[in-house]
Order: sequence, then structure tokens, then C-alpha cells
Amino acid sequence: MQTADQLIANQQWRQVVRLLAPAHARTAQMNYDYGLALAHLGQWQEAGAALQAGGRLAPTDPRFPIELAGIAYSRKDYPRAARLLRQALKLAPGDAYANNFLATIYFLQGNTAAALKYWNRVNKPFIAAVRAEPTPRVSPALLDHAFAFSPAATMSLAQYQDSEERIGGLGIFP
Repeated sequence: MQTADQLIANQQWRQVVRLLAPAHARTAQMNYDYGLALAHLGQWQEAGAALQAGGRLAPTDPRFPIELAGIAYSRKDYPRAARLLRQALKLAPGDAYANNFLATIYFLQGNTAAALKYWNRVNKPFIAAVRAEPTPRVSPALLDHAFAFSPAATMSLAQYQDSEERIGGLGIFP
């Protein structure tokens, strides 16, 4: 018989559910695996219940709020997803996945400042190149100086805000 780890490695989510569903007293890890499998099957409510149960057994494990945030995100409940990710980051401030995920949620909500705060923790966003299409009717040198960040670098919040102000001052973009 295959173990839950083997089934998960092979992404056999239905088999994981069949293996773990009958267990009466699941450990935190079993609840995590069960919740993960249910989430992959789109069974959000049951997945959430399993992950919450696992989180109660292991309250310092950031995987539980991260996965619960994934469920909230899938249901387009961005405020709940953000709240859960902030909770996870209190437990593991350097978690690259959680920082990137939270930044993405803030970006989707139109909160660029918050997005940059969390992206900067994982050295993002990396600016590969800057181009304006269509090309504005302004000197390329003047436009280049309007950007406070450099291509091939990570953009900070201060650089973003400074660039926005400079570009706005040019009066060339609607």
C-alpha cells in the first residue's frame, strides 16, 4: 500500500483522500495532507476544515494559514487570503512564497505600495527593461530621467513613487 507521501508526490489526490478520510484522529501532518488533497480536488469547504483542524494541532506551522489563504484566493476572497498570509508571515517572516503571494494579492487589489513592500522582501519586482508603447512625444533622455529605478534591478517603493511623480509632472500620459 502506498503512503500519503508517495501519493502526494504522484499527485494522486483522490487516493490521498481515500487513504486519510477514514482516520478518526488525524495528526497535524495528516490534516495537512488531507486538506491539500481536498483543495486540489476543489472541495474547498472540506479542505478548509481539515487545514483548520491541522492548524489547531500545530499553531506555529505557517503551512496551514498559507494553504487556507490559497483556498480563500481560489474563492476570490482576497481580504481573507491577505489576512491569512499576514498570519503566516508572523510565523515565518522570510517565507518567499508567502511574501510573493501576499504581494500579488495586494497588487490585484490595487495596493501597489503594499505589494512592493512584500515583493521587496524577496527581491522583486525585477525590472528587466523599460519601454513605452506607443512612444511618447518627448525626448528619450527626458523620459529616461523620469524613471527613478534602473533596468536590471529591483524596484523599491520609494523609486516607484518618485517615478510616478516625475512621469505625472511630464504631463504626457493620460
